[in-house]
Amino acid sequence: NMAEHVTISLSATHPRSSQITRLDEYGSPVVSPLDTLQQVLSWTPGRDELCVASVPLRSRSHSEVPKVLICHDMMGGYTNDKYVQGCSDVEDYYFYNWQQVDAFVYFSHHFITIPPPGWTNTAHRHGVLSMGTLITEWKEGAETCHQLLNGDHIAHFAQQLIAIAEYYKFDGWLVNIENGIHPRLIDGVHMLLSILTTGMHEARPGSKVIWYDSVTTSGELKWQNELNQLNNPFFEMCDGIFLNYGWSEAGLLSSRSVAGERCTDVYVGVDVFGRGVFGGGGFNSSAALEVILRANLSAAIFAPGWVFETQEKAHFFQNQDSFWSLLEPYCPKHGVAALPIVSSFGRGCGEKVYIDGKVEFVGPWNNHSAQDLQPTFTTNMIRNDFQSSVTVSSALVDTSTVYSGGASLKVIGTVRKGSRKPALVRLFKTDVTILCPLLVCYTFKQEEGLDIVNHYVQVRVRNESLRLLLLKPQMHVKDAVDSQVIEGYGMPASCEMPNLPGCTLDHKVFSSLSELHTGSLHKSFTGHSEQLEGWKSRYFFLSCEDMIGHKLEGIDIALYSAKDQATSDHSQMFTTYIGELKVVTPQNSVPHQPSIGSLSYRDVELSKDHLSLTLTWKLQGVDGDLVDHCNIYSTCIFGSPGKEDTWESSRVFIGRAYTDCFRVANLYVISGDLLQNPFSVMFHVQPVTSSHKKLLPEDCPSLLFQLFP
Repeated sequence: NMAEHVTISLSATHPRSSQITRLDEYGSPVVSPLDTLQQVLSWTPGRDELCVASVPLRSRSHSEVPKVLICHDMMGGYTNDKYVQGCSDVEDYYFYNWQQVDAFVYFSHHFITIPPPGWTNTAHRHGVLSMGTLITEWKEGAETCHQLLNGDHIAHFAQQLIAIAEYYKFDGWLVNIENGIHPRLIDGVHMLLSILTTGMHEARPGSKVIWYDSVTTSGELKWQNELNQLNNPFFEMCDGIFLNYGWSEAGLLSSRSVAGERCTDVYVGVDVFGRGVFGGGGFNSSAALEVILRANLSAAIFAPGWVFETQEKAHFFQNQDSFWSLLEPYCPKHGVAALPIVSSFGRGCGEKVYIDGKVEFVGPWNNHSAQDLQPTFTTNMIRNDFQSSVTVSSALVDTSTVYSGGASLKVIGTVRKGSRKPALVRLFKTDVTILCPLLVCYTFKQEEGLDIVNHYVQVRVRNESLRLLLLKPQMHVKDAVDSQVIEGYGMPASCEMPNLPGCTLDHKVFSSLSELHTGSLHKSFTGHSEQLEGWKSRYFFLSCEDMIGHKLEGIDIALYSAKDQATSDHSQMFTTYIGELKVVTPQNSVPHQPSIGSLSYRDVELSKDHLSLTLTWKLQGVDGDLVDHCNIYSTCIFGSPGKEDTWESSRVFIGRAYTDCFRVANLYVISGDLLQNPFSVMFHVQPVTSSHKKLLPEDCPSLLFQLFP
């Protein structure tokens, strides 16, 4: 434990920073847009660290089919999502169908809209671009355009937008000029687009600049609803155009002709609120997507938060699933193309915070950054075989029985008389070339039906399947012992088993590692070898040579009858919770642990009974296993540390940081006479990697603050 001790006097001066992060009335940091041209021109990087995104853009499978962009315009923007460390209001809009989209635009009516880091983090976790918005509108917008395009500011302004995107780590801009421009200033618009597009590509490879169909080449505000000679020059200077919503089928065919080979760079607007859009929007938005796809153009879905704003909020998740299931046939289905693949299925909210099966915080929470990698399959996740004895009736996100974060996947079904063919819960489509052995970990809890159903992970490689059987301890057969330790990895390979009844010849079945190696691996990931609250983890180390060089194409959960032949004609219920699933490279399991360095503090505010400060540190990953986030804990110490009459409160989880700093806001401390009753606060910072590897909090770096008058 690398502990630092700091003494804080009520009267002393403390380190102050040049940070300009806005705090709300309770001291919580919030992300802010930029509202004036002068704010943009005078902006400098390095002063808003709490609001910077941290998750790198993930690799995913790509296809040349038309793309789907969503433009999130809801209730003016910067609602609960502005709280960069999360908030307690869980009634919110959540987007989790990332596998169906290619780009996410955060939209508001502020001049420069910077996406909240929670949206950028979760978009990047799924391989989706996150983009900000430049908008001018009405008389004020026209004046801003006149100031910008009439002076010598254009190049500097474009460079500032590039620097802002680079600093906050998002991937481009929607440029939306919704006011008339004097014809002599149009060349300035071309210059802005050219510098911005070229510069964004250099600063953020893969980024995009997209023009909104509004102003024409003559400077007139006149929406074209198609790509034609009046807006094509803008299209040619950037990465795409977002067409207005009043299009016709004939206009789409004409747009495709004008765009030529760049037809999928034409994003056809679909207003979910139905304002002048084909099909009327709402739950019938799929009608517009069908026509757009038929024209081989891309789609821009505007204001999908309609589901939250206009429908019954108590049924938001059901409504969201219904809305996106209707769009699914017309959207691409992207797969995960990089390891590690780790998910607990949470959507960025919960009733409590759980870590490794233990409740760390009681109370509702909402943090978009904390959204897990979401399954590729949603509407057609379940595959039942009518001959099978097992039927899965539902596989839904559950927030009451949780292993990690705020949710698990609850699988409910029945077992009856029938064959032992498995039922499948399809989770991830993947596109990962296997270059080394794989470590698979699967954590579950069986609530009912313990003796009637077994489940295993199915890893699909190429066109064959490697099925990983989850053996119960009493089911270990004589030859299912660990093989010799594989050199360089410090663990044995999982044993290949006899085929299951009903398996075809191209299936390989492996047993989980023994309890000895499971305990060792579990400790390297979680800091403790014991499993909590009825959760069980199974570890598999796959090193068979016929996998290497082939594609990992998918990951499923399969369920089958626990008995050779289910004989009862009566259906028996089972409920299984999938708490966490991960597929990682074995390097992620070696004893090296994540750490942070240079733990420090700044910007202290100490009142009679509340302490606020910012903790800062430097992240240090482990062999390419990057730190994903840090959990922050506090412990109150009453009395002088080291003295006999000192006692400590229990350690309290106070938040999660997705960058290299955290604002402790209004932490309650004991008021009274500090000379008579010395009081200290210990902060622990626990780094957690992308494969969810961590030390116990007490073994992590800490800062001790001793409070004196």
